[in-house]
Amino acid sequence: MRPVWIAVPAILVIGWVDYLTGPEIGFSLLYLLPIAISAWKGDAIDSAAAAVTAAGCWIVADAAAQPAMAVTLWNGFTRFVIFGAAAFLVHQVRIDRNELHAMNARLQAALRSEAELARTDPLTGLANSRAFLEQLERELARAGRDERSITLLYIDLDGFKSVNDQYGHQTGDEVLSRIAEALRASVRTGDVIARMGGDEFAALLWGAGAGPATDVAARIAESVQGVAASYPAATLGVSIGVAQPRGADVTAEQLLREADDAMYDQKRRDVTPAGE
Repeated sequence: MRPVWIAVPAILVIGWVDYLTGPEIGFSLLYLLPIAISAWKGDAIDSAAAAVTAAGCWIVADAAAQPAMAVTLWNGFTRFVIFGAAAFLVHQVRIDRNELHAMNARLQAALRSEAELARTDPLTGLANSRAFLEQLERELARAGRDERSITLLYIDLDGFKSVNDQYGHQTGDEVLSRIAEALRASVRTGDVIARMGGDEFAALLWGAGAGPATDVAARIAESVQGVAASYPAATLGVSIGVAQPRGADVTAEQLLREADDAMYDQKRRDVTPAGE
């Protein structure tokens, strides 16, 4: 229901009472109330209709006590201007408020988007190193409270430079995106995957001991081999370091360093001939 269908009958009732009581009692504020409601809830037509109705009722009530019709019409005109101005101001305040709310909503959305971008790797859509370290700190504290294990995998792509050299940097970006998808598919939904920078990634496995973590690392290695098969001219491989916190006071940086060291140990073992 349009607000004017409520405001106009209310104004007519006020006008009837105004007519009965005579000019001794002023009804200005009572007229303004339905006008303001109509202007706030409705559109410009509702506001104008309420203002015209109120001015008309006042003219009729004033004519009963004012024999000079010219004075009555002039007073009615001035009151119409006052009512119209009040309706316009109320309606404009509502418009400005709605625009302010919409602007605030856009600003909040932009801030959320900026915050998300600051924590997300733009190429792969994975968490970036900053977000990963924050999550790792929280999970370390949580693991200490709940006495549950967590495992950190540090993942480095071997020979990634050869992809850029043989196929170009655009294909290199494509490979990184495919590796990110392969990592997502290799872990559980609750685990955290991040691109730490360049061709290095990390995975945080919640509630996983050494055995399950080894299985995940094997799946990741197999997935990387599947991606590498699409680029035979390159020598793409992967080295994965595994680390678990030793004690409740280990920091995220320390655990990440241990996983990184373990990854380099594996890389050295892979390039060292057997028996040396």
